[in-house]
Amino acid sequence: MKNHVTPKFAFIKVFVILLATATLLSCSKDDEDEPDDPTPQNVSYKITLQKIVAANITENDESIEVYGTVNSKLKRDNITEENMILSLAESEYIGVGTSDVPLSESFTYEVPAANVEASELEIIASFTDKDPDGNDNEFLGSRSLSIPLPDITGTVEYQMSFDDDAPNVVTLTYTITRE
Repeated sequence: MKNHVTPKFAFIKVFVILLATATLLSCSKDDEDEPDDPTPQNVSYKITLQKIVAANITENDESIEVYGTVNSKLKRDNITEENMILSLAESEYIGVGTSDVPLSESFTYEVPAANVEASELEIIASFTDKDPDGNDNEFLGSRSLSIPLPDITGTVEYQMSFDDDAPNVVTLTYTITRE
């Protein structure tokens, strides 16, 4: 009788040990379940041109013909990445009046999360008023604005006004969104 009891208890003992081990393994956290670093690897910053409007038109026309460029630069450490957001040649001008002219051009930068604190975005824009009669075009101006990335949380709206050496005034509105 002693021989039958010992193997039975040995079997139960092994079964309990295996069951406990299986339970512990199923409850343990896998390295693949959660990343080691919960911080995102990259942060996105989207620059979107919203609208352009003529704040002042001195001509008898209802609008002025505007052409020019809008560039952006991401500056981080010793690296500068530059991208064209809008480029309108003289022959591709847009008529800008006192009502908003919507723009929808955009560009998105991906910035390593570790570099955000020491990075900035610079927006550089230059516009000219095309003379429809073929006379001298009037340079409206060139502007730039640098924004440190830590200052951008959510969506921030910016404006640039252009009125150098010209009686007409044009205002560009754009947003930068941290995504």
